[in-house]
Amino acid sequence: MKITGLQSVIFEPTWDDPYAAKLRRTLATLTISTDEGLTGISRGTADQIRVIHDIFTPLLVGGDPRAVERLWTKLEQTTVSRLGQEPLLISAIGVVDIALWDLLGKATGQPCWRLLGGYRDSVEAYADIPIRDRTPAGLAQELVDCVDDGYRSVKFHIVDYDPDHIVACTEAARAAMGPEPRLMVDIFRALDPWTAIDVARRIEHLDIHWLEEPVRWHDNPRGLALVAQNTTIPVAGGEGESTIFGARAILEQAGLAYLQCDTLTIGGYTPLRKAAGIAEGFHARLAPHGATFPELSAHLVAAVPNGAMVPATTRHFPPAIWHKIYESFDIVDGMIQLSEAPGLGLAFDSSFLAKYQIGTIG
Repeated sequence: MKITGLQSVIFEPTWDDPYAAKLRRTLATLTISTDEGLTGISRGTADQIRVIHDIFTPLLVGGDPRAVERLWTKLEQTTVSRLGQEPLLISAIGVVDIALWDLLGKATGQPCWRLLGGYRDSVEAYADIPIRDRTPAGLAQELVDCVDDGYRSVKFHIVDYDPDHIVACTEAARAAMGPEPRLMVDIFRALDPWTAIDVARRIEHLDIHWLEEPVRWHDNPRGLALVAQNTTIPVAGGEGESTIFGARAILEQAGLAYLQCDTLTIGGYTPLRKAAGIAEGFHARLAPHGATFPELSAHLVAAVPNGAMVPATTRHFPPAIWHKIYESFDIVDGMIQLSEAPGLGLAFDSSFLAKYQIGTIG
């Protein structure tokens, strides 16, 4: 089997939502074609897709798509001569890698979650909510709405760096939801370690499932370690790590309970599976970043024994493209049930793409 070409649709979806204009994104699909008629699909941003067509296509055409590791290494070597572009290049490789795994699944008649390890066939999704209301009461109601939608776990992102406001929002959320739903708090890399520790200690009694990225980006992993050592709340982080080496370092030093490497940012299933293995060695669970593509992350999280949950933006929110781009995919009562269909088990909704298409490549 040989790769014969790559094709993409670039599209810009809009929603009937007054909040949507703030979050318009130019997105794109990827389809890898072969001489045997099988195709592999994936998706990403328009910037990632342009990198794929401009740089990667000549390296892929003619190759055997089943040689996933070999092709991943070949593409990764392009970062050597493009200093400063590494994060974008690796995330673009992630888009390609998922399409190759989809192709491999179709070639072998197996779903990706089984090829990658096959530990389970369903994954919990947590609501990674859009924040429209800065008040504690308004934020709490947004989380309650997610619980009413069937989610058993919800996460909010802070909208104010003031520690008192963070604590007030967390208290309001727990009071409104009750004791049962899991509640996660994403600090968005906003605080210094000592302020983060103070906030953590003030909300420990609220049964927080994890405290996410509590310290500023330049203070990883030491700052994360200080927080982890000084609170009973499990600490989650690592969403910005784009290599398995970065994942290893943050696990070695930071005491994370949850590793959150982004499924695309780290380069797709091929390296994320390795990061999951490293995390298992440190007794950490895998909870990938990437609330706009739960359908992709679910396969890897289902595959490994330390897979935890995947994030999902709620349906009405513009980045919730997962709910609209496929012929059939949904999250029911906070769960993703993976099928026996080969590969990703997904097919793009051509009518949706045609409605919002702004261009094609390939």
